[in-house]
Amino acid sequence: MTHFLPNISRLLTPGKMAMFMLILAGSIGARAQADLQISDFTLTPGDERGFDFSYTITNTGNQSVASYAMKLTFSIDQALDALDYFVIPLEGDAGSQFIGAGLSATKTMHFEAAGANKYLPTGTWYVVGEINFDHVVTETDYDNNR
Repeated sequence: MTHFLPNISRLLTPGKMAMFMLILAGSIGARAQADLQISDFTLTPGDERGFDFSYTITNTGNQSVASYAMKLTFSIDQALDALDYFVIPLEGDAGSQFIGAGLSATKTMHFEAAGANKYLPTGTWYVVGEINFDHVVTETDYDNNR
């Protein structure tokens, strides 16, 4: 039976062996992961059918992200709980949502209800934006996505 390291060590000089071990150790290191954070979320009210909103997304991780889902939750108070039933999920869009590792981007979007049964609730609401709510993107920290 042949052992890998004894055979390869005959082929490598001491300097090359050190470089081989350094490369091997580097490849065993931490796994690349994103860490998405949302900030500066603002919403400009429109009518019962639509509104504009903007936010800044930052990826403090070490891996780029092609797209991410987002949801907007309408709450009667500042605490998210089971009473917050009006939620608008927004699907990811790889064409416009790429965010590189260590980068930030400001996004401006418009939401328009598709039908009368999806009109916005009347009244005064707190609106909370949350990115990657479905955890499709593997992150180091999901607690900073609101």
